[in-house]
Amino acid sequence: MKAARGTNASFGGVSSRNGFTLIEMVVVVLLLAVISGVGFLSVRSTLAQASLQHVVSQIIALDAQERAAARSNPAGGRMQVLSDHELRCRLSNRSVRIAGDLSISRLLRLTPSATLQDVAEISFFLSGNSPTYAVEITDAKDVRSWVVVLGTSGQAFPVASEVELLAMVSASRVSASRGSAR
Repeated sequence: MKAARGTNASFGGVSSRNGFTLIEMVVVVLLLAVISGVGFLSVRSTLAQASLQHVVSQIIALDAQERAAARSNPAGGRMQVLSDHELRCRLSNRSVRIAGDLSISRLLRLTPSATLQDVAEISFFLSGNSPTYAVEITDAKDVRSWVVVLGTSGQAFPVASEVELLAMVSASRVSASRGSAR
């Protein structure tokens, strides 16, 4: 039996190849879902990094303002963690409020024996100096990063891993022991 054009001889009906089959549609929808998921994760990661960089720059600016205010006030300045979302400086009367998934976990001071000590506040002296300190920032996934501020110069830099932070403390310990041996 010869099938007529446009008909399906085995099913006895008219076949239409003008559209997509259900399987083709499902495959296309799944591919779009995978591509959009990858794009979403990429954008989310970029936004989280930008948010962290914004907090780091706010902490650096807050430190610089308190150092400047401490130079003109004999009482000196203080930076303290008021809550897990707010860091405040007394003299400059400024604060950093952290919104979103980030929070301030701890304020760490580098001691003269080159160890990190958990403290409630950092003091700024009339000279504008402070002890070297680090602000620990934690995100929603409990990933920690730090802003380390050098006490004498006020130079600040972000540290992304605990290994990096401990290496800095270790180098400072070696430097302190060499200085005392002289």
